[in-house]
Amino acid sequence: MISASFVALVATLGLALLPQPALSQTINGMTYNIRFDSLPDNVTIAQSIAALNGNDIQTPSAFYPNTNERPWSQRRIPLVNGIKNAGVNMFGMEEALVRQVNDVQTLLGSDWAHVGVSRADGTDDNASGAFDNEFGPIFWKKSEFDLLEFDTFWLSQTPFDVGTKAPQAGTTARFKGSSGIFTAMVTHWDDQSDEAREVGASLIIHRANFEALNTKRPVLLFGDFNSPAVNLTTPGCNSCTNGAYQIITGASPPLAINETFAKKFPVPAKSPKFHMVDLKTVAPKESIMGNFATFTGFVPYGETDQMKRIDFIMAGSNGGWEVETYKVGTNVYDDGLYTSDHRPVFSDITLKPGNFAP
Repeated sequence: MISASFVALVATLGLALLPQPALSQTINGMTYNIRFDSLPDNVTIAQSIAALNGNDIQTPSAFYPNTNERPWSQRRIPLVNGIKNAGVNMFGMEEALVRQVNDVQTLLGSDWAHVGVSRADGTDDNASGAFDNEFGPIFWKKSEFDLLEFDTFWLSQTPFDVGTKAPQAGTTARFKGSSGIFTAMVTHWDDQSDEAREVGASLIIHRANFEALNTKRPVLLFGDFNSPAVNLTTPGCNSCTNGAYQIITGASPPLAINETFAKKFPVPAKSPKFHMVDLKTVAPKESIMGNFATFTGFVPYGETDQMKRIDFIMAGSNGGWEVETYKVGTNVYDDGLYTSDHRPVFSDITLKPGNFAP
């Protein structure tokens, strides 16, 4: 005679072997232009930690003094501690040199991974420190997401020519989490040319549309656009026009793009209209917090002619997501240490299971 407990055990094992339904999952996302290491030195991470004065109980001699930019060796510990303290599980990072990417990976620890390549040579191991070897990596927690594939293209009319002169490439990665597959992209647009920014926006929106059509799943975008949501009138500003922002959000049509790129990532002409949604514009009003400007420069705190919102987290209009919070963090501490000339942008985004075609 088969016991009831044995039957229950078999039933439990059978249920465990069945495909498990997808669940909603929260992306605690961030985008952060960390400022390339323009003041390189040979200070190791261990030396940076040893130089910290964590036991100092004295009041600093001044608050928010104009200390200007400090070397990466002084910025990296508080910068990564800020990431850890924010509880993010995925983020895009802009303007990082190879050694900075490696430092961030080391300080975050073994539960983190990243992908991305240098804009100059398309590799991830060029440690020469040249400015052109900036990265636009995506970092994620391995315990929460699995990387399926990734690729890189360059923001120009020759997007497959490695090393095309552009501030950053576009890194595109597909992941699998508890809600299913989704795509994350990170980008950095030119800080001098409206046309270059608009080319970048046109390539990114095309590729994001391709991802939405082919995965029928959410598409996220992290980046420094150097294009504000509204035109600014700051004298001498090279990144104060919003043409590229208008393209990425669907308010203006994209420019014509490289034919080979368009064929590799085909988007049928009769496809439903697709655009990226600026998450600040749809976040619950009571959940928008922190600062306004995402760029401050290394200037006396509050010098408003330098400050603007040019860093964004966006999601595809095909849906499958819901924004819970939006926040612009800080980049300066009481002793005047600026971790970067940009502030980090955070957003909690719930991804839903199911298909979400445009």
